Amino acid sequence: GIVKLRIVSERYVVLDQHPLVVLKDDKQGHITWELPGGSSPWRFDNDAVAIDGSQFLGCRPDAQRLRFTCVNKSPRTAKLYQYRITVYSGKGADEKTIYTDSAVQNE
Repeated sequence: GIVKLRIVSERYVVLDQHPLVVLKDDKQGHITWELPGGSSPWRFDNDAVAIDGSQFLGCRPDAQRLRFTCVNKSPRTAKLYQYRITVYSGKGADEKTIYTDSAVQNE
């Protein structure tokens, strides 16, 4: 599944799916969070998604740091997994982070 993010007023992370529901017959198992890109300064870092590491594996950003992907391993337990997603802008002393909490519901 793909979760699209919007940054509102440079202060809020808004997700288009909350919670993200992963259906039993989803064989892919990949979850990707996606930033708008373009002139937006917001990027993912290596620790952008804090989620249960025993269920969600190989979590990492892509080369442009606009997408962040985890593998939701199989067999999946029908359970709600809470996570926090953090995005970054700027560098060094100017670095800003904003985050929001959401969840993945495995069916």
